[in-house]
Amino acid sequence: MILEIVTKKANEMREQAFIVYEDVVSATAAKRGLDGFAFYDRPLKIDYAKTKSYAVAKLDGTYRMQSLDSNKKASSGSNKVMKREPAGEDEDGRPSKMVRREPSESEDDDEDDE
Repeated sequence: MILEIVTKKANEMREQAFIVYEDVVSATAAKRGLDGFAFYDRPLKIDYAKTKSYAVAKLDGTYRMQSLDSNKKASSGSNKVMKREPAGEDEDGRPSKMVRREPSESEDDDEDDE
């Protein structure tokens, strides 16, 4: 029995669909019967999924909804503001290139006051 049919509208996913079956027996029967079948003069290419679908995970109780908070926490570390400051002088006595560093906590507090 088919649980779900998933299609994407993106150009790179055009002409592709993901059919989710209730059990492996149904999926195997469909794969054997339709792999290579001529559909609009083109052969169908059928493979098993590499990961578990949301529909199957919901049925077997392993589905976990991703919250927006967990996504924000995961990306919060990469959004730090970097400051540039002179690195000092090189051996010729000229100023060297700028160096990026993270601001200290006291500098962060100063920016909030402005």
